[in-house]
This record gives sequence, structure tokens and C-alpha cells, in this order.
Amino acid sequence: MADTAQLTLTGRQRTAEGEETVTQTSLQAEYYERENGFYLLYQEPLDGNGSMTAGSMKLKGSVLEITKRGAVRTRMVFEAGCEYLTDYATPYGCLRMGLRTERMDCQRQGSTWQLRTEYSLTSQGEPFSFCVMEIEICPSLLRKQF
Repeated sequence: MADTAQLTLTGRQRTAEGEETVTQTSLQAEYYERENGFYLLYQEPLDGNGSMTAGSMKLKGSVLEITKRGAVRTRMVFEAGCEYLTDYATPYGCLRMGLRTERMDCQRQGSTWQLRTEYSLTSQGEPFSFCVMEIEICPSLLRKQF
């Protein structure tokens, strides 16, 4: 049985040239809590064109994993001090990127989770962007029946 949760994702991305972009998405998710963390399942809209991507997020211990399936496909692993390679596949092509997590903070207050991840992206060994992702998860008090 899953709970519902309000998931808010705020992303800040600064390119190697210094250009900065901020995005924020707020959506409903299915929330499952486990011993050392949580799992989320959600549908994320893409660029206002009506397409949706199925997303999942898993926090286990100090490792955060985000997977997207649909028009955009990727699997990103965030672990402080570690670098992982990932493919970011879009309808326009696939980009192989290095994702190095510089810092990850995770706090829980009551049933609300707050995560902040600072990471850098490289493409073909060259710096691509520096990113900050803030995640807030607020489970609702009502259980969703499946």
C-alpha cells in the first residue's frame, strides 16, 4: 500500500559559460517508506508538449537514485564524493555524461524529507554544468488504495 506525497523538485544549473537556469516542478507521487529511506513513483511532464515521463526516486542510506523512462530515459546515481557515468537519452539523441556528486544533504523533519544535492556534469570529459537539486517530499495523511 502506498501513500501519496507532494514532490517538489527545484533545479539550478550553471553552464561552464556562466549561464544559469532555474526550474521548479511540483507533482503528486506514490510514496513508499522503507527502513533506511523511501521510494517514489511519479509522472513528470516534458517541456509543455503533453509528453510524460515515468520517474522513480529511491533513497537508501546515503545514495539517491533517480530513473526516468519515456521520451527521456536516464538513470542518475548521487553519492557524495563519487562519479557515475550515465546516458541521457532524448528524442533528439543520446548524450553520455559523467555525474559527480560533490555534496548531498538529507534531512527529515517528522514525515517530510528535504534533500539537497550539489553535482557537476561532464560530457566527453569536458565540464558541462554545475547543478544544485533540491527535493522536498511531503507525504499526505491519507493512504492511496491500489
